[in-house]
Amino acid sequence: MKLSYCALSASAFLATVAVAFVSLPAAAEVEYPWCSRSSVEYDGMPDCRYSTYEQCQANAVYLNGWCERNARVVWREQQARRGVR
Repeated sequence: MKLSYCALSASAFLATVAVAFVSLPAAAEVEYPWCSRSSVEYDGMPDCRYSTYEQCQANAVYLNGWCERNARVVWREQQARRGVR
């Protein structure tokens, strides 16, 4: 069974589009400065999605948790102060 020229062209186009989407770079992940922690949420792992301490506290209070600085952000700040790239 032969494929028509249109079917081949459409297949080639779809393959090109699929490859383009697969090869797109991932968006940069945002590192928020505040993390909430609780023994209840995320098995004790930090939930680092807060821009301010107040946002973090609003979530942590419901889970009997606490807030702390994001260790990745702290580490990057220390490296910047030392002049490490």
